[in-house]
Amino acid sequence: MLEKKWGVKGTLQDLPQKPFWEINCTTFETGKSFRFRKDFMGDYIIGYVQKPELPISHMIAASAGFPALIGPYKLKTKGMRWTKDKWGKQEEVPTASKYTLWDGGVYDNLGLEALYKIGRGLDDEIDFLIVSGASASIAHQKYSRIALANAMRLLNIAMSQVDALRNREIMSSVMSKGSGMYIKIGNCASYIAEGFNISPDKAKQLTEVCLSKEDAAKARDYATTLKTPSPENFELIFRHGYENAKCTHLFGIGNFG
Repeated sequence: MLEKKWGVKGTLQDLPQKPFWEINCTTFETGKSFRFRKDFMGDYIIGYVQKPELPISHMIAASAGFPALIGPYKLKTKGMRWTKDKWGKQEEVPTASKYTLWDGGVYDNLGLEALYKIGRGLDDEIDFLIVSGASASIAHQKYSRIALANAMRLLNIAMSQVDALRNREIMSSVMSKGSGMYIKIGNCASYIAEGFNISPDKAKQLTEVCLSKEDAAKARDYATTLKTPSPENFELIFRHGYENAKCTHLFGIGNFG
């Protein structure tokens, strides 16, 4: 469907050198982050394949393979050379006939591990990190008699807490050094100003022309769906994203006069 409806063609080798692409999945068998890149793919337990020739549409589908409803992507290993290292300089390693790849968000929802190592900081090639968090917050939910619904609730809670811990550590580090910013869906202009200790009077010029707290919440709570959004909803989400990024940047650097 990605190929038919959106015209996504070509293989990983057809991607340009810049911008740099790294597509994240989760290996079910190992529980580790599986990465697709132009130069290699794999995880550190099962090994790596150099310069994979796989369709881009397949990799996007694998990355979006949420455990419920959509399901996993089956990666067949036949005909591929797998090695212990990413660059193919070490010995080959035996592999299973196929691996089961799930949504990258199961392991790392924002894909930050490829850019930031806890304890070491940003990758050497990165001098400024912009993180866009569009995941819905955990809302109140009643216990259900349906086992699948409860299982999904537990999965969402676990993923939310892992994300929260990872994000706090990363953003406290990059923001303290002035080397990044975190844009979180649902944050309105007044909330962002308050978070940066900007006085209401000083921030008034910008907050008065931005979406209200209620409208920002509408954008945040817009349901994840495959349906085409109405023009009004699209404009709301688009505007919220722009204002959110603008306020986070301007209030964060203190240059908003």
